[in-house]
Order: sequence, then structure tokens, then C-alpha cells
Amino acid sequence: AKGDGVEKVYLIPSMLSEDQPEILREKWPVLSADQLKEVEQISRNYTFKFLPLGFFSRLIVRNLNLSTIEPVLYWRQGMVVRLKSSPTTMGFLKYNQNSYKLSVMIR
Repeated sequence: AKGDGVEKVYLIPSMLSEDQPEILREKWPVLSADQLKEVEQISRNYTFKFLPLGFFSRLIVRNLNLSTIEPVLYWRQGMVVRLKSSPTTMGFLKYNQNSYKLSVMIR
């Protein structure tokens, strides 16, 4: 759709791939123990007793609407984002819908 000369893009989370993209390791490389000593990384795992159906889909859409965050990569159960004010600061979110576990890593 077009409006005011700007092309609008619509995202339907349920239409995203269920599989992690192959380029994930390029965008969010796994760091060795030595590399982790040089890079500050904060990781948190949240396990919930219950989350409503569509929780992560809504989280993706809300994150994509934040003016401070730039999407790098996303799929149905995960996403990699970059902070616009600090392009080297990135986040990785992954959701396991079977165990209601949300993993968040920032580096």
C-alpha cells in the first residue's frame, strides 16, 4: 500500500517462517569463551506458567513499531534487533511456545 509517497509494509507474524533463518549465525554469531571476555553480553531467561496465544507475535509487532529499534532479522519464534542510537548494540529474543520460555540476550 502507498500513502504520501511512502510505501507501507505490513507484517503478518503467523506467515513468518517457523525455522530460524540460516543467516542467523551471521547476524548473531555464537561467541567463544574468549570472545565473551571481550564483549559485554547480558542474558536473561524468563519462564512463565502461562502466556496467551500470540504473545510473541504481538511482541514482534510492538518491537518493530519502536522508533529506537531497527529490525535485523525475524522469524515466527525469534528476532534480532539493533539499537538505532548505537548500531553495535544488538538484541536477540527467542521464544519457546511449548515451555513458555523467553530468552533475551543483549550485546
